[in-house]
Amino acid sequence: MSNFTTVVYRDSLNVAIIKNVVTVVLCIFINFINGTLVHTFRKHQVFNMNPRYILYIHLVLNDMILLTIFTLIMVLSYIVYTLNISFCMFLLSIGLLSTANNPFTLAVMAVECYIAVCFPLRHSLICTVRKTYAVIGLMWLIGLLTVLPDIFYALATESLDFFRSRMFCLSANVFRNPVLKERRDVSNIVCLVIIWLTIFYTYFRIMCVAKAADTCLLMSNFTTVVYRDSLNVAIIKNVVTVVLCIFINFINGTLVHTFRKHQVFNMNPRYILYVHLVLNDMILLTTFTLVYVLSYIVYTLNVSFCMFLLSIAILSNVNNPFTLAVMAVEHSLICTVQKTYAVIGLMWLIGLLTVLPDIFNALATESLDFFRSRVFCFSANVFRNPVLKERRDVSNIVAVRTIRFIISILIHVLPRLISPLVYGLRDKMFRKYLRKYLPS
Repeated sequence: MSNFTTVVYRDSLNVAIIKNVVTVVLCIFINFINGTLVHTFRKHQVFNMNPRYILYIHLVLNDMILLTIFTLIMVLSYIVYTLNISFCMFLLSIGLLSTANNPFTLAVMAVECYIAVCFPLRHSLICTVRKTYAVIGLMWLIGLLTVLPDIFYALATESLDFFRSRMFCLSANVFRNPVLKERRDVSNIVCLVIIWLTIFYTYFRIMCVAKAADTCLLMSNFTTVVYRDSLNVAIIKNVVTVVLCIFINFINGTLVHTFRKHQVFNMNPRYILYVHLVLNDMILLTTFTLVYVLSYIVYTLNVSFCMFLLSIAILSNVNNPFTLAVMAVEHSLICTVQKTYAVIGLMWLIGLLTVLPDIFNALATESLDFFRSRVFCFSANVFRNPVLKERRDVSNIVAVRTIRFIISILIHVLPRLISPLVYGLRDKMFRKYLRKYLPS
C-alpha cells in the first residue's frame, strides 16, 4: 500500500463537521434550485423546442452532476477516508467529463446568441433542435476523448492489485503518470483559450451589431459625428489600453505603498511631492482608461457623468506640471512638511479655477434636458461654448483614428510609467525599500 498513497492531513472533528454540513446543505440547496429549473424545462413544450433553453438546461444538468460528485467524494473522504480505486476512478471520470462540458456549453450558447442577433433571418435554419442535440452529443464525445486516454493508460499499466486497493480519492493518486498530467494541462489550456476567444468575440460582435444604428451618431444639438472602429481594431485598442493601465497602475501603486509604509519618506518634502505626482498619474490614467473603454462598450454616456469624469481628468492633468515645477524648486523654497502640503492644496485650488468656469458656464447656459441626455464622452460635446473651446486643446482635431489612438497612448498612458521610473527608481533610498514589495 505504500506505493499507492500520499500523505493527507485530516481535519479535527469540529472542523470536519462544519465543512461537511456546509457542503451538504449548499449542495442540497443549489441542486434543489437547479432541479426546479430542469422540472420547469421538462413541463413546458415551449422550452423543449428552443435551442437556447436546451443548451441552458444542459449547462444546469452538468452543474448538478459536478456538484453532486464533488459533495459525494468530499463526504466519503471524511466518513471512510479511503475509497476503492475503481470506484474513485468512476467518480473522478464523471466529474472530469462534466467539467469539460461546461465551458463548451457556454461557448455554444454564445455562438447561438451571436447567430440570433447577427443573422436573425437564418437563425431558425441554423439553430434547430436536432442540431442542438447533435452539438451536445459532440461535446460529450470531446469530453470522453479527454478522459478515456487516462483510463485506458491506467488499465494498461497498473496491476490488478492497484484497482482493488483503497486510497484517498485524488486525481493524482488514481491517474499517476506525469506525462498524462502534462497532456491534460496542455489540452485544458488550449481548449479554454479557444473557448474564451469564442465567447469574447461573439459577445463583442453582438455589442457592435446592437450599436450599429449609432455608427454615425448625430443627436441634434448634443453630439458630433463619431466614426466607430471595426471589431478587430476596437478589440486591439481596448486590450492594449487596459493592459497598460493595469501594469502601470500596479507599478505606481507599489510606489505609493512603499511611501506609506516608511516614515522616512513621509517626513521628506521631496518624496511627498513625488507621491503626489504618482497619485495624479494614477487618477488621470484610470479616468482616461474608463472613458475610453466605456466609449466602446456603451458608446454614449450620461452628460452629467461624462462631465464629472472629464473634470477629474482635467484637474489631474493641470496638477502634474505644477507638481514638476514645485519639485524643481523644492530645496530653495520648501523646507517643511506643512508648507509642502499647503503648496499641494494651492495646486488643487489652481486646478479647480481652470475647471470650474467650464462647469458653471454649462450649468448656466444649458437646459436640464441636456444634462439628462447621452453623448459620446468628448470634451467638445459637454463643454460647448465656443469661447471656452478656444482655450482648450481638444483631441478631435486629429482626423485619422489610428493616429489619435497612438497619440492618446503616448500622452495619457506611457507617461504614467515614465514619471515613476524617472523620479522614483533613480533614488537609492526609495529603490532600496521598493524592492521589498516587488515580486522576486
